[in-house]
Amino acid sequence: MLWKLSVPLALLLAAVPAVAAAPAHNAPSKTTVHGAPGILAISYTAVVNSAGKLVRGSGATAASQPEGPGTYEVDFTNDVTNCAYVATIGEPGSKGSEPAAYVTVVGRSGVGNGIFVETYAHNGSLKNLPFQVDVGC
Repeated sequence: MLWKLSVPLALLLAAVPAVAAAPAHNAPSKTTVHGAPGILAISYTAVVNSAGKLVRGSGATAASQPEGPGTYEVDFTNDVTNCAYVATIGEPGSKGSEPAAYVTVVGRSGVGNGIFVETYAHNGSLKNLPFQVDVGC
């Protein structure tokens, strides 16, 4: 009885194409043009340490921490008002990791080329943490 089930399963598995693993890379951040404007024309990146210093990025011009613990501002070369912002907690280098934490990001009111970022410890209190952000326009 078992062979009756395993034959159709083997045929089904043989019909599934193999999926190649995506190549891993640590290429430096760069501004990328992806296609027709309106879909995703430009991507800006910023890597910021816990002290609010811009470590590296593409299209990012400055980062600061003007309002106290866990609050940051990041500026870019162009207006990012109508863009999408994605941020994650993460070390600015390629080694180490941060404990579980939270990050929020929003456009800066009255500053078209900037975003406002807040980082929180796992208990919900504002805390200085390094982060990385991608802005897609």
